[in-house]
Amino acid sequence: MARRRRTDRILREFRERKYRLRGGKARTKRFIPDADSEFAHMAKQFAAHVAEHADRFGVAAEQVEELSCKVAAFRDALARSLHRDHAGPKATSKKNDARKDAEKVIRAVARFLRGLPEGTLDSVDRINLNMPERPKRAKRRTCPQIAPELRYVGSVDAQGRNAGGAGCAVKHILEYGNDFDCSSSAKPHGAVRLELFVELVPVGEAVPSHPGERSGGRLWYLRSYTTSRFEVAVPVMDDGTPMVVCYWGRWADSSGGFGPFSQTCVARVEGGPGIGPGSMYRGLPGAEHEQIRVTQVIGQIEGKVMVVGQRALPCDSVPMEALAEVPIPIE
Repeated sequence: MARRRRTDRILREFRERKYRLRGGKARTKRFIPDADSEFAHMAKQFAAHVAEHADRFGVAAEQVEELSCKVAAFRDALARSLHRDHAGPKATSKKNDARKDAEKVIRAVARFLRGLPEGTLDSVDRINLNMPERPKRAKRRTCPQIAPELRYVGSVDAQGRNAGGAGCAVKHILEYGNDFDCSSSAKPHGAVRLELFVELVPVGEAVPSHPGERSGGRLWYLRSYTTSRFEVAVPVMDDGTPMVVCYWGRWADSSGGFGPFSQTCVARVEGGPGIGPGSMYRGLPGAEHEQIRVTQVIGQIEGKVMVVGQRALPCDSVPMEALAEVPIPIE
């Protein structure tokens, strides 16, 4: 039992330390703890201090007696539910009902104490009652000044399958996390969304470390995401030139604040012949398009390829009538 309690305490301290690293404050101490053992200790200390200073606080004797009885009943029910000879669903149900009754009385007394004139409760009283003084003015939550961890997962084609070859992907799959804990996908304290930026880098050129490095400070913003795993429409050049797609992300809050950029996330090379706005296969960001299904007609002498598609995107250079049947020699 002692070893398990020590393990729980170590894990709780580790979670609080991770929470502070995310940019937020340490976990505030709640008036009513969640754990039954912590609530039993808090309730006993609360009832004892109220009973000792009932005359100074002005609490009625009947309310003090009810508070002491409800707290004692909960502690007895908790001890009975933890004993190996009495533990079970019935003991747990009685313990939960006793806790609800104790919480109801404690909250009623706490509301009365908070309504007392200012100065009645000193710092020692607030510590014993577990009632810290509330701030008179809430502070605005600021955006965390830490960089996210952006990762490239894979690519999918128009049919939703894994895109193996370069230049045939329609969407990139990305994930974000924390720079201090890559296994955690939670947003830091104060961050509402992740703003995603992109840049197309020529093949063979050095990968930039900032989204505005090649453009002289101009940022190419795509959109914002709130889920840790998301899909991005693949951006390509107008003429279909193969380019390396690089992404950056930064945390942003609801009031317009933002944090530093993440490290460069290199996806892969996209583009090539037949890729671009002037072709049948389009890959512009946010463009709704369908992949035209190509099937080979077996048994024909000339060896033609039939292009079948109910709705194909209009093409500037190729009329829609010419897409019905396109002869392509088979090597």
